[in-house]
Amino acid sequence: KGSFGFSGTVLQVKKFDGYDNSGVRVGEVSASDFAVKPVYSRRVLGPADDQRYGLFLGAAAKYAREELDEFRANAVMADVGALYMRRLGPGEFGLGGSAMSVGRGPAFDAERDKPATTYQAGLSYGLLFFGDPFVVAADVKMPVYDEFSYAAGLEYGVKRILFIRGGIVSHQSLGDGWRVGLGIKAKFLELDYAISEYGKMGLGHLMGVSIRFGEPIEVTPHRTPAQDKALLLIRRAKTQIKEARHYEAALSLNEALTLDPNNKEALQLLRETRDALERSR
Repeated sequence: KGSFGFSGTVLQVKKFDGYDNSGVRVGEVSASDFAVKPVYSRRVLGPADDQRYGLFLGAAAKYAREELDEFRANAVMADVGALYMRRLGPGEFGLGGSAMSVGRGPAFDAERDKPATTYQAGLSYGLLFFGDPFVVAADVKMPVYDEFSYAAGLEYGVKRILFIRGGIVSHQSLGDGWRVGLGIKAKFLELDYAISEYGKMGLGHLMGVSIRFGEPIEVTPHRTPAQDKALLLIRRAKTQIKEARHYEAALSLNEALTLDPNNKEALQLLRETRDALERSR
């Protein structure tokens, strides 16, 4: 079962001075960008008992429109990516790669530019720190129109609601620099804010809002190894209940509750299993 998404981006800048080929000022010039992108992703490989791990693939089609004064250009491109997730030690390890903006670039007049294709690869490691998720990540990037660069950062989620982020980025066209930000995740809404250093350009501010319609946004669960084992025991118990092996199911559920005492599903299933055992006497 896959997931479908949609995104749109609009970029507008203040009018700036324009000059002709001889260097004579010709007045103010306006510029803007617009892009829309449908996205689809799904897990293609991984354990049947845990949907968080395995190999995930995704792709997106992208339509972009650029305007520079009275000139306009359209482009159709694609993004593709892959992500591999697995448990490693006390935490979770991720490895991914992507190719962004692959296809035909925009054409002003009769001349078509190359697309701003970017190849990227990265890895991450996350674990629980004082009961809250802590993630460290790093990646490398090879853009067509820019230098090879690398980045590293970390994120700590306080009560899985407030997320504190920080990192560094190298060899950007606007300059190397640090990045810090905050994120807030609610049931159906995510708010993100970041402040970035852009060399001679000074500081930049980035804000984002994500809204999901239908089911509320579910924060990715960060379970301990003991909770993972409890989940497997609960699934085993469900199979045993279907096969009317209630005594074995009760043993599995008791073991699950030893590992995860606050698991509501295990508690409810144990009550039902005990009722079934009482009726069979």
